[in-house]
Amino acid sequence: MHKLLRPSVTMLVAVVALSFALVGTAVAGPGAAKITTAKVKKIVKKQIAKAAPKLSVKNAGTVGGKTVGQIKTVLAGSTNASVVNDIENVDKVMVSVSYTLAAPSTVHVNGVAELEGDGTDGDEAECFIKHDGGSISSQYDASFPDLGVDNAAVIGVLATATNIAAGPHVATLVCNQTAGAGTVAKDDASIQITAVPN
Repeated sequence: MHKLLRPSVTMLVAVVALSFALVGTAVAGPGAAKITTAKVKKIVKKQIAKAAPKLSVKNAGTVGGKTVGQIKTVLAGSTNASVVNDIENVDKVMVSVSYTLAAPSTVHVNGVAELEGDGTDGDEAECFIKHDGGSISSQYDASFPDLGVDNAAVIGVLATATNIAAGPHVATLVCNQTAGAGTVAKDDASIQITAVPN
C-alpha cells in the first residue's frame, strides 16, 4: 500500500496565492467602487478632451508623407484585334498602351500576340516589349512548320523596368518575321502594365 503524503506548508501557501490571483477583484471588499459602462465612457471622454489640443490632421491627405497619387498602383491595358496580313521582317507595333505615373515606379509589362503562318515551312517570328522606345525584354520567338494554312502560335512576353520616372509613358509589343519565305500575320494582340511606386 501507498502512504498518502501531506502537502507541505509551501505548497499550501502557493495554492492559496494562485487562488487569489485567479479570482482577482472578485474578492474586493464591500466598500470597493463599482465600475459601470457609464463611468468608463466618462473616463474615455475626459482622456480624449485632454489629448485633443495636441492632435493634428495636417497630414490627413498623406500616408507616411506621400500623397495618394504617389502610392497609387497604376494599371493600364490595351487590345488590338485588327489583322496585319504580313508583319514582314521589320519591327512592327502590334499593340501599345499609354499611361502616366505620379511617382517613380517599377513597371511590369505583359504582352501577348497571336500570329499565323501561311503554311510555308521555315517561317519564324519574334516579339518583344519596348518601353518609351527602348527594348526592355528578351525576344520570344515561334516557328510555323508546314502544317497547312493558318498555323497559329501565341507569343507571350513578360518584362520589368525599374525606377521609371514620374510622367507619361508608352509600352508597346513589337513583332517581326525573322525567317522564311512565306508570310506571318498578326491576328490579336494585347498588352497590360502594372506600375508599383518605389
